[in-house]
Amino acid sequence: MRNLTWNIPVFVAKLVKTSGHVSDLKPLEIGIFDRKTSSVATASGNGIEFFIGSGSAHTKDKLSKFYGGMTDPKKSSFFKGKDLISFEKAFPQKPENEEWVVGYNGDPNSKGLTFEKNKQYILKVRLFGEGVVKKYQREVERTIHLNTFACTDGSYCAGDCPDKTVDYKKTTIEWVKKINEDVELREFKLKTYPVFDDYNATATTAAFTGGTGTAATVSVQTSQGVITGITVLTPGAYSVAPTGLSITNAGGGSGATFTIQTTGSSPNITVTGVTVTNGGSGYTYATPNSFVYDLTVPDNGDADALFAIQRAYPSLKIERVSYALGRSTYRVIGLPSAPANYTPTSSVLLAACGTCPAGYTLTAGFDTWIVTRQLNTTTDLDNDAARTAFAATIVSAYSATSGSGVFLGVSEGSAKVKINVTSGTAVVPATDTSDSVEKIASTPATCVPSAPSAVSWVQTASGYTVTRNLRLTVNALNCSDGVNETVTDVVASLASVSSYVSGSASDVTANNQACSKTFQISQRSKFMTDRCESPDVAEYDELPTFRGVQWVGVVDTSVNTTVKCGIRFTAPFISIQFGDESFAPDEYYDNEPVKMEVSVYDQSGNPCSFTENGKGIRVKQPKYRRLSGEFVARDVIRNGAYFTYEQWSQDPRMREVMDNTVLSIIDRNKYYVAYYLKFKESRGDANFNQFGQIWEPIIYVEEGLTSVQTALENALLAITAKFNVELQKRG
Repeated sequence: MRNLTWNIPVFVAKLVKTSGHVSDLKPLEIGIFDRKTSSVATASGNGIEFFIGSGSAHTKDKLSKFYGGMTDPKKSSFFKGKDLISFEKAFPQKPENEEWVVGYNGDPNSKGLTFEKNKQYILKVRLFGEGVVKKYQREVERTIHLNTFACTDGSYCAGDCPDKTVDYKKTTIEWVKKINEDVELREFKLKTYPVFDDYNATATTAAFTGGTGTAATVSVQTSQGVITGITVLTPGAYSVAPTGLSITNAGGGSGATFTIQTTGSSPNITVTGVTVTNGGSGYTYATPNSFVYDLTVPDNGDADALFAIQRAYPSLKIERVSYALGRSTYRVIGLPSAPANYTPTSSVLLAACGTCPAGYTLTAGFDTWIVTRQLNTTTDLDNDAARTAFAATIVSAYSATSGSGVFLGVSEGSAKVKINVTSGTAVVPATDTSDSVEKIASTPATCVPSAPSAVSWVQTASGYTVTRNLRLTVNALNCSDGVNETVTDVVASLASVSSYVSGSASDVTANNQACSKTFQISQRSKFMTDRCESPDVAEYDELPTFRGVQWVGVVDTSVNTTVKCGIRFTAPFISIQFGDESFAPDEYYDNEPVKMEVSVYDQSGNPCSFTENGKGIRVKQPKYRRLSGEFVARDVIRNGAYFTYEQWSQDPRMREVMDNTVLSIIDRNKYYVAYYLKFKESRGDANFNQFGQIWEPIIYVEEGLTSVQTALENALLAITAKFNVELQKRG
């Protein structure tokens, strides 16, 4: 049985044409047109036959005398309204990996992990699926061993351990750390989190949909608590309910004030009267104490610009996260407050920003030339003054920039002078001379900071950090001499460590200890954000040694054997992607998330027994990637084989020559919405009494271009609805 449906052509739309002629289409502008007039078809029109038209993505119309028409619009087959079959829309799907839990999984009836002293526990993790095999050429199976502490360690034991129990929480966290540090599992960015039945998330942000008018009240449900009594002020500011509101700078307690930014053009709304109600045992709505800050400044987006920022803040870890239109955004993570304002010092290429920002002065671009002039016997070049005068003569002869002449030297009876002229100025040998000229460089126009304003760091995200105490002991070489090191020396050794808690260093040496000194400090963890069901696990920067001695964490001897504990496993989607230059459409790309299996070894001798610590349970099903930019690019390339000027070439040079723009109009890192318009081809009198082919052109629109999606749906529905074909969801 033959498939008579053809997905030709495939369009990529970034604009929608709602009036005018098909010949007026802009690049990647799409519309539905009346075949008779070739003008946009509308609901009020009386068209019978139609076609889809799109502006060409080519940047040139001709490649040669015999190879032209490349910018002509791309058109679908003609169809009659009565022959429309369907109009469907497919939505993209981002990949999501499955998640597993061992032990307590949030269900009050689930069994938690339990531990005893002086015992070994073994956990097995198996990773498989196409992403794993592609990366390692095999499945990955790892076993993670945990040995519980003995009572004599004074660590995680309760008293003399008569019941052999150890602290469940601390032991679970220790196992989580071992899993996260596994050398092979880290290659797949597998991450584990502890799960506790007494856990309450640290509040960072919340989102809700608001009401209208005066005193509209909304409730925000968090994982353990409810925020109620939010009153919306500025009565009458909205005629319809504002949607997509997001609370920022969320604090806690009665009377906290929030500002919510709407998606529309109306001003912010201030809400007051926030009451936090307890939703679980020990629940507190804590204020975040660690933040992410961004800094946006004009620069060239190069390594020198990044180094300039890093030099200004030597103790911070700063990275560039974006660059566009002559401005870079830099980010620092995990600070309790914003860094000091930054005053720009780097010059910016004018081409990068178009016009100089406030506080910058334009320095015009120039071309650098070498002028070579034959010398005669009377030319005096014996001293610096004479050589400077000779260079000035050359500058004057070529109307070069005043003061730019540099005498380079004499060779074989000729003198060379370097000059600068305004960018684009043609330089030809001066009249009545035997001069020769050579262009050696071009310097673009730059914006030089003259009086730039200081730029503030902006808070863009919030989280929290925790602290730990560490100690070390310095021993004296000779007890009679004592230990000379002081707290001041300790602080000096930590000057470059941003995680050191200022003022926390102290001397905690026990009495009558002349032969040694013990120092203690506090250290902040790295930036953390809690998940809804699991706390993050604190990680710390490595500290430098002091006098060759390592810092050691202070042991917490408290014990908890009543809390239910579990371990949650997750891993990100794996996709190996190469750049546009080496892109190959026949190369495999990933759609399948990482798959896993997790289990605890039972060492009782009964392989079917799970009475001790339970078995691993999958708590989240995976999702496969759909309608990604990788797929769309390949679909457009495949479809291009049917058109004269859109054939793909694996050779980048040939793609440039043939003006193939596929990889410039499709972002392979984004996702797309797909529209399918199915119809029977209108063949007229051709091929009399033969069945018309079924065509189903596809129109791809970037997921984020919602206004384009709405305009396209309205334009097509204006015609399809007249023939009782409505937009339906596909898949």
